[in-house]
Amino acid sequence: MKTTYTRKSFFSRSIRNKLILILIAISFIPLAIVSGVAIAQLYAAKNAANEISENYLPSIINLNHAELDLMHIVEAQKNHIIAPDDITMKTLENDIKTYQETLSNALIGFEKTLDVGEETEAFEKFNQVLDNFLRLNEQVILFSQTNDDDKAQALSVGKANDVFQEAFDLMQVMLETNIIGSENAKSMADTAFKTGSLLILVMSIISAMVVIIVAVLIANYIAKPIIVITEAARSLATDDATLTGINTAKLAKIIVREDEIGDIGRAYDTLANYFKALSEDFVQVSQGLAVGNLNITPKAEYKGDFVKVKDALEASLSNLQLVINDIVQISQGLAVGNLKVMPKAKYNGDFAQIKEGLETTLF
Repeated sequence: MKTTYTRKSFFSRSIRNKLILILIAISFIPLAIVSGVAIAQLYAAKNAANEISENYLPSIINLNHAELDLMHIVEAQKNHIIAPDDITMKTLENDIKTYQETLSNALIGFEKTLDVGEETEAFEKFNQVLDNFLRLNEQVILFSQTNDDDKAQALSVGKANDVFQEAFDLMQVMLETNIIGSENAKSMADTAFKTGSLLILVMSIISAMVVIIVAVLIANYIAKPIIVITEAARSLATDDATLTGINTAKLAKIIVREDEIGDIGRAYDTLANYFKALSEDFVQVSQGLAVGNLNITPKAEYKGDFVKVKDALEASLSNLQLVINDIVQISQGLAVGNLKVMPKAKYNGDFAQIKEGLETTLF
């Protein structure tokens, strides 16, 4: 099969570069997917952690401080009613003032973590109840300062206590809401971690399967053409230049490939065509001699060491032609009664015996 070959750039035809690109692709694409999944899940876990550290945790801490301050205010209020002297009362009044300041600071910190909507509405309701309690607390202290302990005690255990309990209950609701939110955020972080781990595991398995499939495809891409060329070479080695039993369509596809396998196929094709031409030339010379055509000559282009074969073949044909012509001229001389006719050609090798036989016959 004689094929015209066209060459492209090295990059476009090199199987080495193709393999490099394939390996980069099968390495980078799964890595990019796994990295993307991992980054997405890390961001989810980060957001959940930030939600806990920046929102829920400060909220819980501030509410706990606010609860303690509120209970300290109530405790100081009750102690103020039963205080034995003015100095103790003054100390307790200063304590109440300090607790109110720390309570206010804790609530300011808590308010910063609130989301606009239900949380701010609940906090405003709590502030209204708290303000009401603080006003009642001031009234209790005023009654206590004027030694009207009965009114102070009645207000303290009555309306003031009810409002305190309402404020405390609202704080508990807000605290539980933040604890639940913190647990949900933690659960989201755990879910993101587990999901990310699972997806990474799945993608790793898929990547491994893709690598195996690609490896098999690459092996077939390289091995199958080599097997075809090997079988063709074996046929050629057994003097089967027509490649009997070889799928020539597959061989033709190999030859037109623009890579190293194609180079091997074209090199083999050139060699096969060359041996076929030599074989056909040997046949035509042999067939010519078989029918007595002494003018037959080698026609194929002999290269390299095969030039010696051509030279030897041409020399053999020339010597044979000279001997035959000499025998003819002796036979023709004898036919006309010329007994002086003599062998003129140079007889080499076994042809020397023919010359000796002719000379013996003539003399």
